[in-house]
Amino acid sequence: KETEREVKILCESEKEWLKLLQKLPMDIVYRILQYQGNWVKTARLVCRQWRSAAELHVRGVRVNGEFDSFHTEERRRNLFSFINRCKYLQSVNFRNVDDIRDDDLKSLRLCLHLKKAMFGGCIGLTDKAVRHITPLKGLTHVNLAMTGVTDAGLFMMALGGDG
Repeated sequence: KETEREVKILCESEKEWLKLLQKLPMDIVYRILQYQGNWVKTARLVCRQWRSAAELHVRGVRVNGEFDSFHTEERRRNLFSFINRCKYLQSVNFRNVDDIRDDDLKSLRLCLHLKKAMFGGCIGLTDKAVRHITPLKGLTHVNLAMTGVTDAGLFMMALGGDG
């Protein structure tokens, strides 16, 4: 019972803290939360305005297929919807995510600041995926190792998608 009471008090104090933070200007909130470690996750839970502000500060997304599964279209759609809301995203790293498909990468065209696109071990990707990432002119690093992308797809990428 003592533990339950402590948890309830903690939850109440957290609610009060979040109410207070909602009244502050977003730049101050960012400064406060940047010291909390994973502040983006925390801020996304407060309200839509905070979620939007937090997502503007996301610079990289990493998904490891050994721990995460995106076997349903809804999960993939949610993931790429989140990625598209991160306006200043610079890197995506999908490692061994078998469930990612070529057409899922269409939405990456909206990531204008993307510099790194890592898809090592994503066996569901083929030459068609190259068509979706080639228009990203800011890319400096691309990893397509252990995917279904062939030499023809790499050649198409080298030609800038005109192949």
